[in-house]
Amino acid sequence: MDVQVAKTTPCGATVTLSVTAQEFDTAFKKDLSRVGKQARLKGFRPGKVPAQVIQQMYGESIERETIEGFLRQGLDKAIADESLELAMQPRIDMEAIGFERGKDLSVTVELDLKPEFDIANYKGLEVEHQEVVLEDGEVEKTIEDVRRQQASPSPAGDAGLPAENGMAVGRIELHHDGSEVAARDGLRLSVEFPPNGVDEAAWKKAVVGAKEGDTIEVPLTFPDDWEQEELRGKDGTCKVTFSQVFALELPAREDLYKQFGVEDDEAFVAKVTEQLMAAKEQNERNRVENALFDQIIAANPFDLPARMLESQVETRLGQMAQEMVQQGLPEEDARAQAETNRAAAAEQAEKSLRAYFLVEKISLAEDLQVQKSEMTAELRRIAMRNRATYEQVAQYYQEQKLMPQLGIEIMERKVRTFLRENAAGAEATSAK
Repeated sequence: MDVQVAKTTPCGATVTLSVTAQEFDTAFKKDLSRVGKQARLKGFRPGKVPAQVIQQMYGESIERETIEGFLRQGLDKAIADESLELAMQPRIDMEAIGFERGKDLSVTVELDLKPEFDIANYKGLEVEHQEVVLEDGEVEKTIEDVRRQQASPSPAGDAGLPAENGMAVGRIELHHDGSEVAARDGLRLSVEFPPNGVDEAAWKKAVVGAKEGDTIEVPLTFPDDWEQEELRGKDGTCKVTFSQVFALELPAREDLYKQFGVEDDEAFVAKVTEQLMAAKEQNERNRVENALFDQIIAANPFDLPARMLESQVETRLGQMAQEMVQQGLPEEDARAQAETNRAAAAEQAEKSLRAYFLVEKISLAEDLQVQKSEMTAELRRIAMRNRATYEQVAQYYQEQKLMPQLGIEIMERKVRTFLRENAAGAEATSAK
């Protein structure tokens, strides 16, 4: 077998495998013999099935196995001889090979390679730290949010959507110049949170008192970050159709004491304050880490494997479309709507992919490793969040082959923490 490797792009290469008809025939007969020794067919002694019978019954699948064997050998040789680092496993369309017995076999496989680059300085980067503070009334607002999250809904009936403590489910359509440009079904709606681009006062006036089956329209200005660039800043209409309308009965504060592990209101407020500060401090750490990564990405331009990037974009669009389908949008409309976000999805995928390769570079440079104990601890946290046992979660991750992805996520967190702890300046302070 002859193996030829050609570098086609900074992150791409082709491997051409050439196998003579004689080489293939020898390997095929060997595979045929192996299957014959394992075959159990009625009328023949175990291991004594004639080769011509095996070929007649299983020849096509054995031929495929022989081709796959040459592909594995050839790719392994190419990767070892040329020290190639694959960014992703090659996808080979076996049906497109078009092999004909008695003729030479020639297959060209395209490979996506990891980018080659020397990472610029990533330690001691300057980043602004912001003081973490609690605003006046923020604790009480958080308590009210918790009460709302655990409220019991009941049909609003003829009273319609209340101005306070109400929620609805419905369909939102966004229109521009008489044409629908976006639609989402099954959305949770409230008086307090208008759709992006809708004036808060106009929204409240329109939706308070709405009943099931009602349709309202309010003016809309498409936001500056709208996916379709040509619509940004343009006027439109937000059309809402209410399918369900509820009044919410909030639990008393005392009903939440047990959940928070406290016995009186003073301890309850202290506990909420503690948790709120912890969440704000974590948000600040995330903000600092994101700012550091943005600096590192900007300072380290490198080529990306094209097919890997395209695969990431398609995955994001597919997930977006699937979410729309789950909310009631027809599949064809969901795919079309998701397609309008291709540019944004491509931008996000590129940034994510750059971060992935930078994480790998930094982890190798600093000898950061994911320990088995860290994997176990993460699986236990996932089990607790999902009210499952550790054994159930571990089995699921193993069966779904999600362990490598979990390791990547843990490594990214370790690298992000390393960057933050090695940045210039002090950590943010906290104030109540």
